[in-house]
Amino acid sequence: MKGEVDQARGDLENALTFYDRAIASNARLVPARRARIRVLLKLGRLEDAKTAVGELRKTSPFDPEMAYLQSRILRQLGDESGASVALNNAAFILSNYDETDYAADPKNLYLAASVNFLLGHHESAEPFAREYFSLRPDDPDGRRLLAELFVAKGRGAEAAQLLKPLRRKNPDDPDLIALVGQAATIEGRHDVAIPLLERALELAPDDVSILGRLGYGRVAAGDIEPGLSDLEEVMARDPLETDLGHSLAKLLLDRKEFARATEVAYKLIDRAPNNPVFHNLVGAAALGLEDADAARAGFEAALAVDPTHMPAMINLARLDIRLGNAEAARNRLVAIHESNPGQIEPMLELARLAEEERRFDDAIRWLEKAVQTDSSRVALRVRLIEFYVRNGYTEDAVAVAHTIELSDDSPLEVIESVGNAELAAGNRRRAAAAFRRAAAQAGASPRLLVRAGRNQLAAGDDNGAERTLGEALRLDPERLDAHALLAGLDARRGRTAVAMRRIALIRKNDPDSPTSDRLEGDMMMANRLYAAASLAYEAGFRKEPSSDLLVRLFEAQQLATPDNLPVDRLEAWIADNPEDFDVVRVLGSAYIELGRLDEALALHERLVSAGRVDAEILNNLASLYGEMRDPRALRYAEMAYELAPGSADVLDTYGWQLVQNGEPERGLAILRDASARSAGSAEINYHIAYALHALGRTEEARAALEDLLDNAGPEPIPAGARELLQEISSSNN
Repeated sequence: MKGEVDQARGDLENALTFYDRAIASNARLVPARRARIRVLLKLGRLEDAKTAVGELRKTSPFDPEMAYLQSRILRQLGDESGASVALNNAAFILSNYDETDYAADPKNLYLAASVNFLLGHHESAEPFAREYFSLRPDDPDGRRLLAELFVAKGRGAEAAQLLKPLRRKNPDDPDLIALVGQAATIEGRHDVAIPLLERALELAPDDVSILGRLGYGRVAAGDIEPGLSDLEEVMARDPLETDLGHSLAKLLLDRKEFARATEVAYKLIDRAPNNPVFHNLVGAAALGLEDADAARAGFEAALAVDPTHMPAMINLARLDIRLGNAEAARNRLVAIHESNPGQIEPMLELARLAEEERRFDDAIRWLEKAVQTDSSRVALRVRLIEFYVRNGYTEDAVAVAHTIELSDDSPLEVIESVGNAELAAGNRRRAAAAFRRAAAQAGASPRLLVRAGRNQLAAGDDNGAERTLGEALRLDPERLDAHALLAGLDARRGRTAVAMRRIALIRKNDPDSPTSDRLEGDMMMANRLYAAASLAYEAGFRKEPSSDLLVRLFEAQQLATPDNLPVDRLEAWIADNPEDFDVVRVLGSAYIELGRLDEALALHERLVSAGRVDAEILNNLASLYGEMRDPRALRYAEMAYELAPGSADVLDTYGWQLVQNGEPERGLAILRDASARSAGSAEINYHIAYALHALGRTEEARAALEDLLDNAGPEPIPAGARELLQEISSSNN
């Protein structure tokens, strides 16, 4: 008891003396031995702690806390392999616990959360952390762990809110200040984050983990080189620090600084030669440098250390793909799967490869198998939904989305995935409902509120988006992305003066960004000032060329000068960016308007080959094939009709192709449906007259044609209408 009192007061040396005496009198006092190990760990006496925990584990091999502490001790001593074994052992022991075990000792909830957190199993960790916090809200360790979990999951605002009581009680705790700074970094509030992290480092100048967080904060704030220098200093100052080194290497890989990443990876190998992760990093950096031999050597070195290291196995398959040998990659991945049938990664990689090769049935099979293998991982169903949405399988996406039961605790990514599936299928009300839930889930995070507001706008929930974005600005009045979205909404609603004030604020605070020019152009378009819109888009494009601005610029110029379609810039863009399919689509449609049908057909076929297919593209293809008397026209028209049976343009094309292919009666029914949806269309009325004539209903055909010619509006009279009327008149004479 006295040792516990001394430990609680922070008198660790006296606590250790008491525990030593107690154990000397009775070596079987397991609680005292456990407590002694915790004290040794806090005192930094790692070798003594390692010895003590090793001895206790011999007599208590199924004690998950000792396995967890052994993992922490070994990691601090640089034994990554031993630490991993101990941590996985703790996870295995805890996996056999049930509700009774957790009810008997709530500390096991904290332990389960900690173990899963360190293993990177954040979805599994959160329920344990939440339940422990609900039972022990006054335990600062539980509160801090849940906050760290929120930070790891990118929920910085929730973490900061959770840490407020601890900050009031411990205003000069450097670890706590650094964690709050890290949360602010996640939220993009760099003006808050950097001073906090600098203050934490001032309080604990020798704490390399805080220096590392400051480095990441500076990189996130755009202060790249000082941030990278901080991270490199961490590695230089702490020979045992590998976690930050690993993160630094990954950051350099993301920035495509492959040579620097290689240097960091080799330093990590010097410190922990038996860690396969670091050899794998060498391979990944070599892959970026297009050195296939060095890449293969790195991946194989990782497997020599640990033959079961899945990332290296997967990377060897990716190397096969890079070298143009997709079949070898597929065979390698299948072999990995057969040897490790419970591992998800090979299935996901096989699905990715199949999707790249446009073998969608195989991709679906592998994704569904992954879901079946671990049905508890909602993230796998999200992957399947994203695949379906990405490739136009909207009904399948919704079907999977409906298997997910959303709750107030559902991860934001899951809620958004369900909303995106509903939106892709045209279920805007259901999508809006999902995105409203996402807005509620965003809490006090301006960043997440802006994300939710953007999705609400996409679902047509303008009122909900306005409330959500307004809340983001209440929390952070200078949030420019929120102002940008609201400026667009203000312009659409005719609140021109308000929109202009927002645009001026954005231009003042970020003059080098094209955002203000894009918004100004959008507002000019809404007011039909097409020449002015062209100038605004042009100014934005000069600042930062993008396909989005190029397409907006083209559409403005098209309306400003309809007799002169400026396709030359679109053509130049595609020459440099052949896989920018948004521009390919716009240029293909422009070619149709210009009558350059062969070129239009080539671009539309390219879109189909790339899987960028929807009803409009299929309908255009059907029309193009029809102009060329290609029998594929009817098949593509039918495919477009299946996707958009309510579109007048699609109905017209499908009905016309049926008439052209010997089914005038079916075609006439569909053409009448098209006419009902687009009254007065000269093209559709001509097609109806033609179908009536084909059915021998000559007088009805004559009346339809005469009505078309007598009441012609601005739409050009279709080629063939007068000739058909003349043919009918001649045959009656």
